[in-house]
Amino acid sequence: SEVDGSIRATAAGILTVVDGKHIRVSSRQQINGDVDFSTGNIRSQNAVEITGDVKPGFTVSIKGDLSIAGNVYSASINSRGNVVVKGGLLGPDTYLRVKGDADLNYAERSQVVSGGNVVLRSNGYYSTIHAVGDIHGPEGSKIVGGSIIAGGSLTVGQIGSRRSEPIVIMVGTDARRYRYYDKLQNQYGQKIQEMKDWYQRYGENHKKDKKIAAILAEIGDLEQDLTSLNLIPRTPENSLGDKKYLFSEATITVSGLLAARSEIRIGNETITIKRDLNHVKVSMDKTSGAIGFSSLDKRSADHVR
Repeated sequence: SEVDGSIRATAAGILTVVDGKHIRVSSRQQINGDVDFSTGNIRSQNAVEITGDVKPGFTVSIKGDLSIAGNVYSASINSRGNVVVKGGLLGPDTYLRVKGDADLNYAERSQVVSGGNVVLRSNGYYSTIHAVGDIHGPEGSKIVGGSIIAGGSLTVGQIGSRRSEPIVIMVGTDARRYRYYDKLQNQYGQKIQEMKDWYQRYGENHKKDKKIAAILAEIGDLEQDLTSLNLIPRTPENSLGDKKYLFSEATITVSGLLAARSEIRIGNETITIKRDLNHVKVSMDKTSGAIGFSSLDKRSADHVR
């Protein structure tokens, strides 16, 4: 309505709001039971409710909101709305891509890419979880192993474990840019190895050779890209050297254990936790740019060097 700004649906259905600005009303479709050979893959323009599990190898691709009452086993889920999985994601071939928010009970060796926020109500084990927004978990939640990237902040009960592989946690980090950064790093490593191999074969006296000149030029271009790419969301992409764009307000709040050897990144800065910490908030100092931590019980406040 141009008069009062209100929005009215022309038909009854399920309301979907994505990213606070994309509004859709879709018809509701219910799948009674599991998504398996009896149903085949599910593709729909509507909001869909699945009352059972999604079995291995199957695909659910919809434009509206999605609710799954059971588990997702090594299956692929795509939604342009919001997704609620009341069970969990299980298996290395489980892939969830959602344009809006994702609300999960748990994730085990799975991949999640969300254009909004992610709520992890229980545990995440050796999973990749990338969110444009925040990642939330209650006090009893636990994230062990894997890779976690949030464009916003992270709140969780426990990060890492004394017996598990170290975990990588990134907040205030654009996941798309980080994937590109990781690709550049791999290319850089390959070119450095090519340079070493060439010098080992031909020696240092052939620096004017076209082959080594091309390798050195590529190394220079990659170094320039790596040293200018700003990983903080909503900053100019190649603004790493600009002091105006080096601070991130994103934080990591851990109500329980933050295990030693966990790798923490806020924006463009990284640290490795050297000792077990408990009840801490990790943030970036606005003045120095250093990553520091403070105790949630306010007994101490220290900076990590």
